[in-house]
Amino acid sequence: QVSVPIWSKANQSDLVWYPAKKQADGTYVVHMNIKNHKYHTGNYTTHVYAWKNNGTEMAINLGQTNIQGIKDQLSAAIKNVNQQNGTYDIVVNSSSQFGVREVKVPIWSTPNQSDLVWYKAQKQADGSYVVHMNIKNHKNRRGTYMTHVYMYNNRGQQTAIALNNTNLPAIPDTLKAQIKNVNKEAGSYDVVIQAASQQGFARVEVPTWSTANQSDLVWYKATKQSDGSYIVHVNIKNHKNNRGNYTSHVYLWHPDGSNTAISLGETDLTKPIQEQPKPTEQPGKSDNNQQGNTNTGTTAEPTKPTEQPGKTEEPQVRELDVEKIKSEVFRLTNLERAKRGLKSRIYDKKFDVVTDLLARELLISYSHTRPNGTTFDTAIREKYPDFIIDEHSYIQEILAGTQDQINFGEYKNETQIADDLVKSWMGSPSHKAAILSDDSDVKWVSVGISRKENDKNKGYYGYTYYGVQIFVNDRDESIASGGEYVHPELAE
Repeated sequence: QVSVPIWSKANQSDLVWYPAKKQADGTYVVHMNIKNHKYHTGNYTTHVYAWKNNGTEMAINLGQTNIQGIKDQLSAAIKNVNQQNGTYDIVVNSSSQFGVREVKVPIWSTPNQSDLVWYKAQKQADGSYVVHMNIKNHKNRRGTYMTHVYMYNNRGQQTAIALNNTNLPAIPDTLKAQIKNVNKEAGSYDVVIQAASQQGFARVEVPTWSTANQSDLVWYKATKQSDGSYIVHVNIKNHKNNRGNYTSHVYLWHPDGSNTAISLGETDLTKPIQEQPKPTEQPGKSDNNQQGNTNTGTTAEPTKPTEQPGKTEEPQVRELDVEKIKSEVFRLTNLERAKRGLKSRIYDKKFDVVTDLLARELLISYSHTRPNGTTFDTAIREKYPDFIIDEHSYIQEILAGTQDQINFGEYKNETQIADDLVKSWMGSPSHKAAILSDDSDVKWVSVGISRKENDKNKGYYGYTYYGVQIFVNDRDESIASGGEYVHPELAE
């Protein structure tokens, strides 16, 4: 009998007695493996014991053998990216002399990792590991996803790598609608809607009103039809029986509270004028035979007015200087910060092309979600593809709108418009927080302004001005080469 005791620890806690196997040539062989020794590395001591048939023992010391071990290996690749469905696969190859216990893959898209999911990789027949990522597991968020891979060996040691970011952009919602079955006499019409969203939607609503101040506004909840469309029945009975032009918008609401919206314009529900019945006989004609006389009477046509009734002359509206409004918004924003001892922001005109675009898009959809269904920060990427937006970034958008008409013929100037916008932001907790953020890393500010002509038929002349302001912090300052502007009153 031949046995070979092998160990690496001074207290022999990993000692294993290997029984030697006799070979055809009469020698004996033992195969040592560190997995039998708790995967310890270092110096291993090997002895050999042999016993004769009479029980006599023989032993020799083979000394020590150093086993440093092999570094764990870990590689991975992202495959099968499906931007339409919001999915991709992670294929992992890993090895460890201590054995691979498990592979985990954390994936997230938000800076605060609020949608973080740790996926446990499944081992395949070829020895690789696979994870199937789906945005349904991440609150259906669209955007840039970060993917890391962690391998744990049987000794509890971990090896980790970071993979390239994966972009799963928002797929624009489908939202179409038509006004149908207009009945002026009854004061009603239907709104028929076709809606679809990759991320799903909670409901479809149709806000409708006729008065300039929206005092008769009603939010109708659309009902789904058997053909998949949605419908709303508008009736003036729900709007204080007001007559006139009705405005309807359509909102598709996502589960996360964001929305896509469209405007259907105006629908005339003015009550039709009833035509007067025509006489069956000519007025004034009668038979008079009492004295043998016949009279034919005629009725004269009403006298037409010789002059057109006096018309109210439209007031003249001055076109405001948009750049002055931007400058004043920026000055007032920093003034609010200065009141609280906060450092002034820097204006970067490079981003004006972004904020001006976002402001114009407010004329289509008054929302933080762009008309194409994407988030506002995609406008930055479209203009500056190399701009880095990741978990280190801070990007916030605030928006507001105000009319320039004070009274008939009296209108606000640039300073008053800017003051209205800033006051509106300061009255909103989330917008106020963005303006008064004490994050010292926020470097850039930009303002965008757009305007829309008011409805003269409702007695509102002039324009409604819309403002967008963005605050940007990015860890890559290489693109911050646009012209920076500091208002003279705020220059240090």
